[in-house]
Amino acid sequence: MTIFDYLKKNCGVAIYTDEYGNTYMETKEWEYEKIISGALEISNKGDDAFVWLIPEEVYEKHSEIEIVIAGDESVNLVRNVRRPYYRMRGVPVTREQAFDIIRRTDRFFDYVSAVCNHKDYIGCMNFDNWLIQKNHYPTGYGWIHADGTIGTNATTQKYPTVREFIEEWYKLLYAFPYLDLIIAVTWWNEEPWGDETVSEEEFCKEVAVGIYVHDRKLEILNPSDTIAKYTEYNKCYGTPPEKFEREYYERHKIEQVNPAYLRKCIEAYGLDADKMLKRR
Repeated sequence: MTIFDYLKKNCGVAIYTDEYGNTYMETKEWEYEKIISGALEISNKGDDAFVWLIPEEVYEKHSEIEIVIAGDESVNLVRNVRRPYYRMRGVPVTREQAFDIIRRTDRFFDYVSAVCNHKDYIGCMNFDNWLIQKNHYPTGYGWIHADGTIGTNATTQKYPTVREFIEEWYKLLYAFPYLDLIIAVTWWNEEPWGDETVSEEEFCKEVAVGIYVHDRKLEILNPSDTIAKYTEYNKCYGTPPEKFEREYYERHKIEQVNPAYLRKCIEAYGLDADKMLKRR
């Protein structure tokens, strides 16, 4: 299905076309405009419904992405798990692509209003990047690495849902169509004790659901398919294994993002880095 099929089926969003071939999206929740990047707000009705015009080229581009869901997407497969532990592995990207992902997702920019309110900024929901933020422990970690490595061993935010997984990774895939990765999400709350000693076999026994992003397709996988794909990607892209631990960069005192890199991120939005950083 397309994102429009998904929104109509699961989110109470109305999608319709007028006699002139213009497509519209009507919703009572403003957040869905963030999912359909490029939609244009045309009215705010008195009944709190928002209406958005979706230009033809925007509609077609979004329709190129396929969403495939194993089972019932309304079921929360990690229900009652406060912060599910996951492992992600993916095909490396270029340093330039990594820079684009960092500047558009890093949590640091949640606190820089000129950036977080910019149309290019995506941010994070459950799968965080903390490469810039210095007052978060451990520092310098995330699922994207400055050298282009994709992957991490981490935890989501509190009590995530499959619906959140779909919406977050749809936005990321739309923005970065070259992404090719698998996320295996477990029943574990927080990190298992002695994380470094947990074998891949032990980890796979706890897998609850998978998120597979590739070739302009977003798939929600059942446990067996998730384990198979994760095992394949971990074999190809999972070395050295310690690099995926959240404490790796903190432990080795490796600075992925220095002040010059941060300035470059801000300036990529057409903003004055000196002015922005002075306010922090």
